[in-house]
Amino acid sequence: MARTLTFTGEVNWPIEDGKQAAKVALSASLVYSSAFLIEKVYAAPITDEAVVLPMTSAKFLLLQATGTEDVSVKLNGNANAIPIKATSGFVLVNNPDGAITALTVTVATAPATLRGIAFA
Repeated sequence: MARTLTFTGEVNWPIEDGKQAAKVALSASLVYSSAFLIEKVYAAPITDEAVVLPMTSAKFLLLQATGTEDVSVKLNGNANAIPIKATSGFVLVNNPDGAITALTVTVATAPATLRGIAFA
């Protein structure tokens, strides 16, 4: 059964001291038919562990490092890792046409936890 995912947010930052903050509104709405929760706990360091996504192409992906140590991810076989800072960092990808086909995880220092959700 198809459902609709809606994401809304806002990014604010000061252009110059004493000036009004610049704002960029973020919003997305997409139809999805499947969702997949990701919760991986790493007790030891690991390099490029594949996280199997039970979908051919995720439209929306949110990942957070929720443990005490940082996590790095690679998307779609890319050689460049995206670091996710523990407790405060996240990665968000949104493409209504589908974009994420592969996810790998690297943990340099354990313990670490990766949490997220993917929609397709």
